[in-house]
Amino acid sequence: MKELRRTGRFPPEHESHDAFNEQIPVPISSELETRWREKFRSLEREKRARRTSVAEVVQNGDKEEEETVYILADGFLMLYDAESVKEFDVKLLVREDYETLKKRRDDRSGYVSRPFRRP
Repeated sequence: MKELRRTGRFPPEHESHDAFNEQIPVPISSELETRWREKFRSLEREKRARRTSVAEVVQNGDKEEEETVYILADGFLMLYDAESVKEFDVKLLVREDYETLKKRRDDRSGYVSRPFRRP
């Protein structure tokens, strides 16, 4: 998570087992997509407005064109590692009704996750 946060990319040694799991699309409405895109644009505008603070410009080494990377991570299995969890700036719990969650679970034919390895 530290490398992902620092560079916006997975490190070369990153292994994922997602390819072994069926990826079932969960579509969203165009209205919801538009609202989220505008929310992220608004966050960018707010960030630029705050950068007028001298302290932040000095702290960031005067990198005015610094790119913001948003990473939306989904799944409770990533929460097992307390050090990784510390890397998230924002944590959201998305609630869904029981029937929707039950259908999604029933539609999965199983789930392949990384074998547990002790450090």
